[in-house]
Amino acid sequence: MKLFQSASGNNTYYTQETPFAKGGEGQIYEVINYYDKIAKIYTNDKRTEHQERKLKQMLTVKLDSNVAKQFAWPID
Repeated sequence: MKLFQSASGNNTYYTQETPFAKGGEGQIYEVINYYDKIAKIYTNDKRTEHQERKLKQMLTVKLDSNVAKQFAWPID
């Protein structure tokens, strides 16, 4: 099990040791303590100021529930 703290410091996420998928930006893990969530952990070279600003901006957008079902969207 791996432990990750949210950027806000408000949440702690426990993930499986091994990602179930990976791509050009990072790896995707099952979150053990939130059964309906997954965690995308960015590789160090993809953790840029631009990426952080983009993700923070995405967090301010509230998607319609029907639209939200069609996308992976950050919540924390």
